[in-house]
Amino acid sequence: MSRYWGSVAALSLGGMYVAANVLAFTQAGLWINLLFPLGAVAVNQSAMTLFNYLTEARQKRLIRQAFQYYLHPAIVERVAQNPQLLKLAVKP
Repeated sequence: MSRYWGSVAALSLGGMYVAANVLAFTQAGLWINLLFPLGAVAVNQSAMTLFNYLTEARQKRLIRQAFQYYLHPAIVERVAQNPQLLKLAVKP
């Protein structure tokens, strides 16, 4: 899941939790703690975003190091931005 959709999912989950809390309070007089569940969602989403950012940066660095001596710098940068361009093709 991309980090953008992950953020949308986390915000949606938090919004639904707040809505359920408001509904429980207005209908049944129950107060559900908001801090810990919303904090857990925020910390989890932040950790996943940071992990994805760091692994993506490492992958780009490895691609640059592997190809910097063999390809033009513009090609290396293009491949680092889109690693799916690295495909091995076997001609019949």
